[in-house]
Amino acid sequence: MERKELAPSVPTQVVEIVRPGRAVERRDELDLTSRAAARDELVRPENRLIWTNDNLVALQTLLDERDPKTKDYRYRGKVDLVYIDPPFMVNADFRSENSIDIELDQKAHVEARKEPSLVEIIAYKDTWRQGLDSFLAMLRARLVLLKQLLAPTGSIYIHLDWHAVHYVKVLMDEVFGYENLQAEIIWKRTSARSDTEGVATVHDTLLAYGSTRSWYWHHVYLPYSSEYIESHYSHIDEKSGKRYRLAIFAVPIPDPI
Repeated sequence: MERKELAPSVPTQVVEIVRPGRAVERRDELDLTSRAAARDELVRPENRLIWTNDNLVALQTLLDERDPKTKDYRYRGKVDLVYIDPPFMVNADFRSENSIDIELDQKAHVEARKEPSLVEIIAYKDTWRQGLDSFLAMLRARLVLLKQLLAPTGSIYIHLDWHAVHYVKVLMDEVFGYENLQAEIIWKRTSARSDTEGVATVHDTLLAYGSTRSWYWHHVYLPYSSEYIESHYSHIDEKSGKRYRLAIFAVPIPDPI
């Protein structure tokens, strides 16, 4: 008999609303205008941060949430981008240093340190009673809901390491479709080391999938600085006046500037 993880939606409660100001560049610094200065500009949507003990409940709540006036779903099939950083299935519990210094007497410089309880020490648990099967079952339940949240043009990125990335790749193929894989992104975390036995692990992996074949991607181009152009494109064509550089023919040659 297959056990299915239940994810009931729950009512949400607004605790705080944050409306970011407009970011403007002034000299070499990036300042944020005050609310008063941005009051007459286009109203920007507030940031929404959801706190919950289980993100499965949060995902189901987002799927079921409707606009009180139109009764249309607010988020189902409308999310453009998802990035998740789940446990890596390393079968270990991660701890954090949560001790707090409490000032008792400022003049006498007397302080006391509150040590965390056992519950506070454990940042999160990455141990699985049934091993890989239970890890993949946990992840699959959440990926299915995330697929329903994504817009047809949306994308999802999942960050993993060597422990389970190959199994999650097959799981992502099942949920999002093998044909919707955008890329396997290798994130180099460190250089090769000699302080480990065997081959050192130096990278993590990000699996990038589109919700459908119509996933949206926007190339962002920034102009080269004059210093970069002069140092990398030092040759100038006599006829066209365009700059170019010499390169090995075995690698792609960039367009002249």
